[in-house]
Amino acid sequence: MGSVRRKVRRVRARIAGPRVGVVYHTAYAWPDNPIADARRAARVLDHVLGEGWLVPADVRVPPAIGLGALRRVHDDAYLESLDTPSAIARALGEAEPPPLAIAEGYLRAQRWATAGTVHAAGLALSGAGVVVNLGGGFHHAERGKGGGFCLLHDVAIALEEVRARGFSGRALILALDLHQGDGTRTIFRDDPRVVCASIHATAWDEEPSANTIDMALGPGVGDATYLAAVRRMVDQAFAAAEPQIVFYVAGVDVAIDDALGGWRVSADAIAERDRIVLERCRGLATVMVTAGGYGPDAWRHTARTLVWLLSGEDRSLQDTPALELRAFRRIARELGESELSAGPADDFGITEADVLGDLIDKRRPDLLLGFYTTFGVELAFERYGLSDLLRRRGYPCFKIELDVRSGSGEAITVRTDDARRLVLLELVVREALDVAPFRLLSIEWLMLQDPTARPTPERPLLPGQQHPGLGGLRIVFGMVTMAAQRLGFDGLTFVPAHYHTASQARALLRFLEPADEALFVAMKGALGARSLIEASPLVDAGRIVDARAGKPVPWRPARMVAPLSAALRDRVQGPTYDRQVEEAAARLELSLAAR
Repeated sequence: MGSVRRKVRRVRARIAGPRVGVVYHTAYAWPDNPIADARRAARVLDHVLGEGWLVPADVRVPPAIGLGALRRVHDDAYLESLDTPSAIARALGEAEPPPLAIAEGYLRAQRWATAGTVHAAGLALSGAGVVVNLGGGFHHAERGKGGGFCLLHDVAIALEEVRARGFSGRALILALDLHQGDGTRTIFRDDPRVVCASIHATAWDEEPSANTIDMALGPGVGDATYLAAVRRMVDQAFAAAEPQIVFYVAGVDVAIDDALGGWRVSADAIAERDRIVLERCRGLATVMVTAGGYGPDAWRHTARTLVWLLSGEDRSLQDTPALELRAFRRIARELGESELSAGPADDFGITEADVLGDLIDKRRPDLLLGFYTTFGVELAFERYGLSDLLRRRGYPCFKIELDVRSGSGEAITVRTDDARRLVLLELVVREALDVAPFRLLSIEWLMLQDPTARPTPERPLLPGQQHPGLGGLRIVFGMVTMAAQRLGFDGLTFVPAHYHTASQARALLRFLEPADEALFVAMKGALGARSLIEASPLVDAGRIVDARAGKPVPWRPARMVAPLSAALRDRVQGPTYDRQVEEAAARLELSLAAR
């Protein structure tokens, strides 16, 4: 049925034409890097084309942009400096210049995305209404320097270009990225025909500006606070600007799942935000650019809004953790209780349960959690993909051992099945009794290691590691979550010993206490645009400090939970929890200390 619906959509799209303009060029792709998804724009387009909301003929490809357009905004000396990797490194916040080919890749991608914003502005003013450029939003670039991953200020270049073609009206540049559009307000500070409006976490530029409306909301912001601010901002900005063209900088780094962001805004709230803005733009020439958004799921937020613009339908897109959890649940349904709690059948297909029937206690004390046999655990490893992961890491033969009488809980140990007996995995679980009234399955200890691998610059040892990791953390969390669900627990719980473990676990778990959630997002904000490999050693070394007291803020192991019951979900989600996180985050002022 899905394929039929997609075909129907494609036919309708061909007949009716697009309800919104879409601008894209294959050159938008950034070089591969550990922070941003290099194919973010392509993934958005692949989704709307693949689902039939748009046909390829309706995608507008921008023409190349000339040097003259860039010079209307940027200084000649700065533009000339972009030929050197060191200038690119400064804008990207890198200590060392990238290889020349990588530097040229970043510049090429941003120059083409800038061409896209220019093209989108021309289309919007020619009567196309809302036009979405699947790139751009480089609002940290100033006339004479780059910054915040931004080399060229595409919106400013686009506005000056349409002015050069005859546009003389008023403009509103509305930035709802996590970070203030400091380059925007600097470039247009003395331009009375432009209103620059921005909602952000903290101010990067506080120079007085008569045509700027700023809302700095601080760290840890959740849905209710954010959407209330958006509604206030939209009313104020449109009243002040009375615009004939709107540039909407629709950053999605406000999302709770953003790799760099320090806010906690849900996918539903981002979709609502975009609808609030774009419905207010009805009848106006409007250019939407994508701006900030980091990690593998950033594209989904933009794709959801684009589908709404194209079809009028709001269709949520599940993120990677949700898709993984759905896959785990499907596998869990396929695994029968008899397979997990009994051994393999004998030659006649007769199990112990067939012989003894009701005499067997289903919660036997010699089984893991009173339920899983060693064979059942081996089967789970195979079905969930953990065995395949071990084989891909170079361990074709391994043995799974259970110890249900371990002093700290019930243990699974995986060793190489050879004379070396190398430990690959250790997992200790028990029922947590200290989080009343909830019944939780607790991971007391977890180690996944690749004992024959050697650290490399790309894969160094993280705090607490003796060997590089195996990379199966999310599989293990998924498996244990399914065990908790099967056995009737309210949820899974885990206390991460290190920042990087908490960050990895946060795909499926949340902090139980709002104050701990606030500390995590404040640390995440202080670490800025750093990969997890860079960030975790900084936390462990005490480089995160209280900016007011000047004292190091150490990592504080705190309980995280993956809620399975409605009661536990209510405990760690919703307006009350969000408000408590915001209040706790407001009391924190963390920064990264220099060496």
